[in-house]
Amino acid sequence: MNSSVFLRFHLTNGEWTGNANLTDCGEKILIEARESGSGLKQDYTIDWDLRKPKFEIIALRPYFNSETEQVQILIESAGISTGIVNIELVALKGDLGKVDTTTLTAPAANIDTIVNIPLPESWKTNVKVISVKATRQIDENDKSRVLTLYLPNLDKSVLSKTLLTINNPKVNYVYNDVIDVKITRVNNLLYKFLIVCSSNIPQWIEDDGNSTILKIKISQKMDGTCYLAALMTEKTTTNSRNVFSDVILFRVRNFCESCNVQINKIDSHGMRKPLASPHDSVEPRDTVELAFTGSPFSLVIYRVIDDRLNHIENINMAEESEDYDYLFTFSKKTSGINIFSDGDWKGITDRIIDACCENLGSFFDGSDQKSRISKECLNKLNGCPSIDQLNAPLRVRNGGLPITVSTHQRKTLLVEQRVDDVSVPQEENKNSRKIFPETWLFDSIILPSNGSGTITAEVPDSITTWEVGSQFWAKGKLSLYRAKTERIYTKKSIFLEFDLPKHVYVNEIISPLITVATSSSQNQKGSRDNKMVLCLSKLPRHVCGDQGVDGKKGEAYYNRIDLTGKQSDAKYVMLNFLTAGAFNVTVTLQWHSCESNAELIDAVTRLVVVQKRPDTRTYEEAHTINPEKESSANMDRTIITFSDKKSATEPDTMHTLIRSDLEDSDTVYSFKLTISEFLQPERKIVREYEDRMPRTLTSVIKDFASTLYDFKTISLEKNEDKTELKQRVNSLENRLMGFSDCSSDGKPCGYNFFGPPVDSKSYSILLTAIATSLLCSADAEKSRVNGSLQTVMKYIPRLNDTDFNADLSDIIDIENVEDKKFIIVSFLFRAIKDCRNYTMNSISLRTR
Repeated sequence: MNSSVFLRFHLTNGEWTGNANLTDCGEKILIEARESGSGLKQDYTIDWDLRKPKFEIIALRPYFNSETEQVQILIESAGISTGIVNIELVALKGDLGKVDTTTLTAPAANIDTIVNIPLPESWKTNVKVISVKATRQIDENDKSRVLTLYLPNLDKSVLSKTLLTINNPKVNYVYNDVIDVKITRVNNLLYKFLIVCSSNIPQWIEDDGNSTILKIKISQKMDGTCYLAALMTEKTTTNSRNVFSDVILFRVRNFCESCNVQINKIDSHGMRKPLASPHDSVEPRDTVELAFTGSPFSLVIYRVIDDRLNHIENINMAEESEDYDYLFTFSKKTSGINIFSDGDWKGITDRIIDACCENLGSFFDGSDQKSRISKECLNKLNGCPSIDQLNAPLRVRNGGLPITVSTHQRKTLLVEQRVDDVSVPQEENKNSRKIFPETWLFDSIILPSNGSGTITAEVPDSITTWEVGSQFWAKGKLSLYRAKTERIYTKKSIFLEFDLPKHVYVNEIISPLITVATSSSQNQKGSRDNKMVLCLSKLPRHVCGDQGVDGKKGEAYYNRIDLTGKQSDAKYVMLNFLTAGAFNVTVTLQWHSCESNAELIDAVTRLVVVQKRPDTRTYEEAHTINPEKESSANMDRTIITFSDKKSATEPDTMHTLIRSDLEDSDTVYSFKLTISEFLQPERKIVREYEDRMPRTLTSVIKDFASTLYDFKTISLEKNEDKTELKQRVNSLENRLMGFSDCSSDGKPCGYNFFGPPVDSKSYSILLTAIATSLLCSADAEKSRVNGSLQTVMKYIPRLNDTDFNADLSDIIDIENVEDKKFIIVSFLFRAIKDCRNYTMNSISLRTR
């Protein structure tokens, strides 16, 4: 990185999405994740050029001279099909360290176009290097990384004449096209014209010595990057030598008109229906046929991929060669057709050294070069003075770009662990969609003698658009010919998407998002009363899920789906994974209820691999519980320690305290106590837990609620000593108050997740309501309750605000405003009901 940008955020359910201003960073992003409480750290480096140009600039003539009228730049796609590109020409002239610059800005152009930039007369003789700089407009404020191309002035070399000019050049020529080339005649000497395409066998063209227009018809032997070279020779008594030469580039992309693919849907009766438009769609598990037509015995390479991959990167099935001006062989490592003599090469190289060493200076930016001449211009800098100073990369300082970081996607922060002795479970629900490949088909087929061949395949379960790409090769052809790209549209009238991570940890609780959508643009109102519910179907034994309230599946607000007047609805479901292994989790969408006889609308099954935490260890200690022995404690420094203490009031009672002696950065993920089966039945084990580690408010509330329940349950029984539980309740009550700003003056106060709130804006209304409800249930002092109770009461009118949208992220992930109101009202009502015996500022809360 050239500079650093530090960002801090919390991963919710293993994911974070937001805007990050990474303008000043280089091409690497270091992501470091720390687990809350344990301090465990994992990091990942992403090699991602946020400002990748996704286009290439190619000079039709990779140099210029005093006769060059215009610079022609081809803007070619390299990852994106559309975009606006801005080009600047910078004239570099003068001695090293005293470089004068003049900038010429060309009109903005689209990708896959040719830009013609006229050269000022003063540039033709005074300028020795032209720096071509191009950027793509990303949005209104942002530009891509700069692409730079160097065009040296090659006067006083064999390339000092401009002999060829293509009239109205095209980005790509095809078979039978005719190229009109203007020829500049010098001294009425004969020319030799040579065409070389992608380093294939050269083709010579005869010159009649009179024509000023050369017409070149594109043949089937021409394909890819082609060069037209004009060699003007002078004969002597002993041999002939090149006096002047010129080369110019053009591209040929041949298409096979007879090569195509047709997509048909095959129904249960074997009837074929062509899929010709987006309205002709298929459903998952339908059968489709790909019918290829081409030359006899052609080889067809085809692939069918999820079209969403194209939004990540435009992937071409055919790759171009690395260097486009392959005619120029400056080293033994580069291959090509050598059309110049050794003397010609020396003259060209000397001119490049003269131009680049004297003029580049601090303008060298080290960008990747596709042009061999431009590369050579940079390579010669190794012999230039002050070369160590020539490293000032260009930066664009603009606004932020969106970036998504996820621990559950393909670039994962999770440390992969092998799951031992685990087989993938078989899914019993045959109607459940569970096959979601990114690449559906990737194969080849050889067409028979009639030039037609077919393959059939079953449509996967993804609701998406599939891109069908195919390329044909026939005997005698020099390259593959690409057929027209087709698409297959997979749709369902109502369907669900289940965003479940592929990997989780044991005892990890996650809240995956479930989205229900409809492909119909019509309003769903009135359709079967629109009563659709989300259900968890046949959960594995070691997976826990929240399926409803009071044992009633599908009746809670977070199970109900409403598509009235909208295209989609989304809910979160809570899941907990108890053991390591591979589990299928199925979510179903049904009409009216989650009963097995309810009509099924859609079902999705996702496989999740549950792993043990990579840095987790299990410690075991045995301890003898014997009330007849004296008080004791093991003084050894171990992870698990025991101390026994006899009860002062009950001689037959022994109190055993079990502690976990951990470092401050460690966390106990689970605690298991196994009581021997040989323990005498009349002995009673009372389990208490004491945590010396700092805690969050939710964990204190959890312990307070369970302890208060035990205390009230024992209070109903006779002859039970509740002294120790009462002390535990008081201790937790004091700890609970430590997360508030409440005082004895009774002023409004509240609670915060991590500690005392700094002001009223940091109150968590849900946690304040829950804490107040628990304090009232514990018959806490009035001074401890009145302040937070006032906050609860004053919050109620805010629920009617038109712009109401509370932040509940400290408790639960809910986006829908009505769902937020529903859960807040529930907790506020519970708090008021539990505090009915309290008075607040002389206002009675007593209820019937």
